Amino acid sequence: MKSKRNERSSPLKRKGVSQPIRLALHRSPYLASLLFIAHGGALGCLVAVELRLSVKLIVGIAIMSGMSFSICEHALRCSRSCVVTLLWSAEGVWQLWTRGGSVITGNLEPGWSLWSTVYVHPNLVVLNFDTGRRFRKPVVLTPDMVDDADAFRRLRIRLRFG
Repeated sequence: MKSKRNERSSPLKRKGVSQPIRLALHRSPYLASLLFIAHGGALGCLVAVELRLSVKLIVGIAIMSGMSFSICEHALRCSRSCVVTLLWSAEGVWQLWTRGGSVITGNLEPGWSLWSTVYVHPNLVVLNFDTGRRFRKPVVLTPDMVDDADAFRRLRIRLRFG
């Protein structure tokens, strides 16, 4: 006699049907602190390097502006271009909703570039979408920025194993 769990999951596996995955993204204090520590380490290294003061100031300003952009875009989700909702449909189409209200259709295929488009780890997922524009759209995901832990787990499994 088969268990109910096997009866429910076996038709989906046989037909190759996958459920759509929708993630609503929130702020991540974990990612904000990680980015702050990484950029703070870069500033610490800048202090230790023997350069002219003017060069150190220029590089320090670049590091600080990069930190503010990264934290605002990826961790706090406060910029208009940050992604606030992801949808991976059953057909394999990605849709990204930004805070500004625009909907972007993305693609994770490598295309002509040699850069990897996906990094999957239990505590960090990085998706690098090709949106048809000049630059790719990176989306950084951590477990604390999604409410639906099951959808985040299904996303990691589907990205890793196809």
